[in-house]
Amino acid sequence: MFIFNFFAGKAVRRFKFKNSFIMMRKYLVVYEKTKTGYSAYVPDLPGIAATGKTKLKVEKNIFEGIQFHLEGLKEEHYRIPRASAESEMLVFTL
Repeated sequence: MFIFNFFAGKAVRRFKFKNSFIMMRKYLVVYEKTKTGYSAYVPDLPGIAATGKTKLKVEKNIFEGIQFHLEGLKEEHYRIPRASAESEMLVFTL
């Protein structure tokens, strides 16, 4: 398994690996603290969500959920959704 984090501008990347090209997409994941731990969801992949007692656990769960979902879409020859969600932190004076 390969985990790549990209912080550059484009949502789709191609890399040459062992004489073949790998297409990669990045998706925004939203993490929220809950009363019992953490939850996460992916705005560009409706229905993909995960929970966990720790942030590390929810990160693992959401990664596996996204991976499983994308593999299923590819296997059934469905279109892989493009990432369009963006986020930004705003700072306010109080």
